[in-house]
Amino acid sequence: IGPADFNCADELDRFPRDAEHTPVWLAEGAARGRRATQIYDRLEHALAHWLSTQEDAERIDIDSLALGRRTALRTTLTLTNGTTHHDIDLPDQVTSAITAITTELRGPQTQAKPHAGAWTREQISMETDDLKLVTFYEWDYDPGFTDTDCADELHLHPRDAQHTPTWLAQGAERAHHQPNKPTTP
Repeated sequence: IGPADFNCADELDRFPRDAEHTPVWLAEGAARGRRATQIYDRLEHALAHWLSTQEDAERIDIDSLALGRRTALRTTLTLTNGTTHHDIDLPDQVTSAITAITTELRGPQTQAKPHAGAWTREQISMETDDLKLVTFYEWDYDPGFTDTDCADELHLHPRDAQHTPTWLAQGAERAHHQPNKPTTP
């Protein structure tokens, strides 16, 4: 998903046209933009509701990490007195929205930059004073997963050499040189 997808949705909302006069790229971009908006709206609503119920909470920070087929969430809840709590259990509505972002919006069909792979870290935050969702993406962040995950990442989300960080290239290379492990049925 990229800014162009949101622009496609906006274009069709502002200037509707029938399917016969809508180029495929515009219709597909608009569909991706609308789906992303639905998912992020769902996340913002669920996270705002949960955060507003946390006593003395000031903000929540979530790192959504993804590499290959592996994902992980790292959470930090900051209280008004500056105390932090890590690895907070989030409600199902929040984790399901984050899972949808990772599975639906991280794929090769949604890449904003061709041949640059997919993001490996999405930083999600919200503060209690405004309850607005803030996100930031990193394409070269090393989540510290396995060499096999590095190889899977490059298989699922190919990158040109210029867009492949050293840690990812080296991990994938090591994975390709590991002896084959027996598989169990």
